[in-house]
Amino acid sequence: LLSKGRPYQRVADGEVLEDEGRSVLGVPVFSGGEWVGTVGFVDVDRRTEWTRDAVRMLEVAAPMLGTFWEREVGRRRLEDLVRSKDKFIASVSHELRTPLAAVLGFAEELRDNVSGFQVREITEMLELIADQSQEMADMVEDLLVSARAEIGTITIRPQDVYLRSQAEAELAALGATTEHNVQIEGGRGKVWADPTR
Repeated sequence: LLSKGRPYQRVADGEVLEDEGRSVLGVPVFSGGEWVGTVGFVDVDRRTEWTRDAVRMLEVAAPMLGTFWEREVGRRRLEDLVRSKDKFIASVSHELRTPLAAVLGFAEELRDNVSGFQVREITEMLELIADQSQEMADMVEDLLVSARAEIGTITIRPQDVYLRSQAEAELAALGATTEHNVQIEGGRGKVWADPTR
């Protein structure tokens, strides 16, 4: 009865267990269309025939409890979202700090001691600065894409994408972080897509 949204009454004729009570009246509490609990009365000492007024009182209280339950569930979800957001921000900050430290370090070296380096060394440092800057730009773009996807404003700019070149670029980006030796086989298959998505 309770799961179907109807009150439940029981009046025991014989022996009852200590925690059962002799007379029970319960009304279901719903939250978000689901039965989440019961509010009611229990008379442990005697057989009580519950009146319609008692049922009505519980039927008024049940939606209030359901609303409180929904608010509590919503509050917990919000707290979980805030914790997730904080973890996400900490993770993104850590991921951005690594390439930023490299960019800053090489840039300061070049600024403070450019005459102490050979052209080849300067070229290598500039390449590393460019690579690390591109990595950071890609991370920021991924964050922007994620935010746009959440609000439904993501844009797609398709173009010819050569799969072999794309795969090679992805493997190069993984660099030393990959433990496996991955070989790319096949031709230059081409698709019409947005390579940044």
